Amino acid sequence: PIEITAVPTMTISSAPSSLWTQVEKIIEGVTPPEVLHNETTPQNSAYNWMQQQTPILTGGISALLTCPSCLLERYALAVLYFASNGDGWYRCTRKEAPESSENCSNDASRFLSDASVCVWRGIKCGNDDGRVTGIDLDENNLAGSIPAEIMVFENLNTLKLDENQLTGSIPSNIGHFLKQLTELDLDKNSLTGTLPESLFEIQTLSVLDLDTNAFTGTISSFVGSLENLKWFQIDRNSFTGQMPIEISSLINLRYFTFIDNDFTGTVPAPICELITIKKSLDYLWGSCEYCDTSCCTFCCPEDGPCQGSNMPANP
Repeated sequence: PIEITAVPTMTISSAPSSLWTQVEKIIEGVTPPEVLHNETTPQNSAYNWMQQQTPILTGGISALLTCPSCLLERYALAVLYFASNGDGWYRCTRKEAPESSENCSNDASRFLSDASVCVWRGIKCGNDDGRVTGIDLDENNLAGSIPAEIMVFENLNTLKLDENQLTGSIPSNIGHFLKQLTELDLDKNSLTGTLPESLFEIQTLSVLDLDTNAFTGTISSFVGSLENLKWFQIDRNSFTGQMPIEISSLINLRYFTFIDNDFTGTVPAPICELITIKKSLDYLWGSCEYCDTSCCTFCCPEDGPCQGSNMPANP
């Protein structure tokens, strides 16, 4: 898989003949040339779209080059579109899609329109600089993997791709770039692999919703670094090992659910104390075999009805 190590910066030349070469060099800073120019990749589809579409933009290539970061974000959204079978989305497919979705308020809000990405459906931008701060494409029939190019969104606060058909793993260096992320919502997909250690470096995270996937491995003890975490949902995966005691240090945690995993032992006592003594945790929901109602507010056995109270709602 592609792994971005740094988001490039460049000094822009004013020579017209070199303008597209500069665009290409900027993009090659996040996508290796052998991937970018491989006709079978979503990166190549996004690159070709950029070439075809740029001349009709207001200001053309020169306008894009005034903000290289904005250029990369436009490219990365196109990669996401092609990597997740964008033409098959339920809402706001590109106008040229074989079965273009009619569920869109206007053509400018379609993905890959010639308008600013800030008006594309599901995209939110900052008021001052036009940088992308939110991507919300939940329940939109995305099918494919999360591309490494998602790392270019350094101002991103919210990434919601839940209830789709995404496969593959979370990019390994997500925490090295998305340092302002407050909400990561990937539940109800078919994502696999272990949770990358860098995920637990995003200290701004308030919501981490990963339930109903096929994640494996252990939960890192570095989860205790997520000091702003309020909502942590990992139900219906295949996590193993002992639940890290460091979860008990999450003083802002209000909702933690972990039913239907393969944890060993029982819930560590300090985590139970968030409910029974400190009373800082409102919901603790797990498998009865691992956490009965003397600790959990709600538990479900392997067979039979769930027990307890305080059935949680979405955040």
